[in-house]
Amino acid sequence: MTVNRVPDHGQALHALGHGIRRLNLQMKRVFLAVAQEGALTPGQMGLLFHLAQDGTAKVSDLSDRLGITPGAVTGMVDKLEEQGLVERVRIRNDRRVVHVRLTDAGRRHVEQVRARFMRLLGDAFRGFPAARVAEMGAVVNAIADALECHFEGENRR
Repeated sequence: MTVNRVPDHGQALHALGHGIRRLNLQMKRVFLAVAQEGALTPGQMGLLFHLAQDGTAKVSDLSDRLGITPGAVTGMVDKLEEQGLVERVRIRNDRRVVHVRLTDAGRRHVEQVRARFMRLLGDAFRGFPAARVAEMGAVVNAIADALECHFEGENRR
């Protein structure tokens, strides 16, 4: 007879950490595949997605959101600007402040990349019922919320 043992908290955290590492690796593969199809780096794709969500942003805000240096963001913006996907906009009442926003071509590019991303996820989860996919989404978001809350609390101390 087998007995189902409930793992202790440390074992459960180890299993969670292992699963998160595996998920992170696989999502990097997804982002790389989607980004390369759109002639972007994963970082550029992330920057475009943030701008699509936020509208405009300062380089410093993008740096915080992407977790990279302002210099790295500036380099990405330079390349994306050369491709006609973003533009820099000065604020009228403070010309020192520069915001970055998507161009019309950038918005179209984001929609194409987003469609490829959704197609790839759709292919990967084709065999799962929608209710199961929704459950997975809820668990992943709960994990992200817990980690975000923890680290935001640390930053306030």
